[in-house]
Formats: sequence, structure tokens, C-alpha cells
Amino acid sequence: MEHSYSTMDASYTESVWWAFKELFKKGLVYQGFKPMHICPRCETTLSNNEVTSNYKDITDISVTAKFELVKEQDTYILAWTTTPWTLPGNVALAVSPDAEYVKVAIGDEKYILASARAETALAGKEYTVVSRMKGSELVGAEYKPIFDYYSEQGTLPNRENGWKVYGADFVTMESGTGVVHIATAFGEDDMNLGMKENLPFVQHVSMDGTMKKEVRDFAGVSVKPKSDEKDGHQATDILIIKHLAGIGALFSKEKIVHA
Repeated sequence: MEHSYSTMDASYTESVWWAFKELFKKGLVYQGFKPMHICPRCETTLSNNEVTSNYKDITDISVTAKFELVKEQDTYILAWTTTPWTLPGNVALAVSPDAEYVKVAIGDEKYILASARAETALAGKEYTVVSRMKGSELVGAEYKPIFDYYSEQGTLPNRENGWKVYGADFVTMESGTGVVHIATAFGEDDMNLGMKENLPFVQHVSMDGTMKKEVRDFAGVSVKPKSDEKDGHQATDILIIKHLAGIGALFSKEKIVHA
């Protein structure tokens, strides 16, 4: 009788481990990270097919956050995100090197964002353009972390490369401020830039979808609560936004419908 082999058979498993051992002996194996879709209920990875077949349009809250420059008091780079819960994991900001950026004055504070996005991002506010610059001129600028849960850790690998501005070709002028907030553990572009520039790898969310204990202000909170209540999935984003407002790091917020 012909035997039907499966990936659960010991012979199959043994052959996989043999192949892995041979690769390891040849120095062809390395340890690293890859962004994957995770099911927080069973803490396992999801296939792209499982995820893409279940997309739906929902209403979320997007925010524009203020990142203060280290060497320029009361001067902030504005970065827009549709996922406020990723902000505690921020390690860098990305700009388009060839695009034009402007520094504008609103009251006693100055803000930096892409020239092409200024009219939309600053709608309803009276501002004066102070100066213009290429994105490449912003590269290397240091800013103060909004959340210091990880930046204060002196032993964090690549700490010296974190919380600076970098150039990236994936930054577009189609939405937001022309500045992308980078959280290396969340998003393929973020991780690729992190590997290219040796950025700190900060994973502030556990496999069960809750904030880790070092995220003091939100420890144990589910980043995207599954709720039957209207807008219940926004609960954590709302907590983040209130915190940003309390520390003076919130520039603006708005509701957005996206997949």
C-alpha cells in the first residue's frame, strides 16, 4: 500500500532539520526579523491570503504629531500617521531627499513639513513661511523622542542611530505631511530602512497584541481592541492621542476611512 507523506511525518521533519543544519554549518543562516501579520488570539502568523481576503473599510483616527528638534528650540517636524498606537515604537523620521520642505511659523512655534503638503496639512491655520529647504538638508537632524520608553535605555542596540531624520524613496506627497514616522517593527518599509541605516529595533507590542510592560503609560492595553461597540477599536488610539495632547506633542487629528 502506497504511503502518503505529510509535513507532520517524522521523516519529513528530520529532512528539514538536516537541511537546516547543513546551511548552518556553511554559515548561510542568520538571525533577524521580518514583518508578519499576527493573529493576537492564538499568537501565530497569518498568510497574506488570510489577511487580504478579509480587508474592510473602517473609520480610524489619524494624527499629526510634533517631533521637536534637539538643536532648535520650539521647532518641530510634523509627521502624520493613521496608526497612533505605533508611535511608542518610533525610532526615526523619513523624508523625501529631493522634495522641497518648508519651515513655517505659527505663533511662537515653527514647524517643518513638505511644501506640497503645507496647504492641506495646515488648513485653517495662519502661518508664515520662514525658509525652504530640500529634504536632503534635513537628513541627520536629531529630534527628541515623544515617548522615552526605549530611548532612555543605554543598552539598546544601535541607540546612537535612533531618533534622527533619514532620507527614503518611499516617502510620497500624496497624503500627510511628507514626513513618515518610522517604527521598525511595524511595516515593511520601516524595517527595510531600519536594516539599511542600522536603526534600533523596538517592538513595543507583544504577540498577543498588547503593549509591553516597559510602555509604562499603556502597559497591557490592546493596540486594536476587538469591540462590538461603535468605534470601540479606536480606544487605544484615543488614549495615545490624549497623551500626546497632554504633553504638547499633538498638532492635529482627524477621522479617516481606510482599508
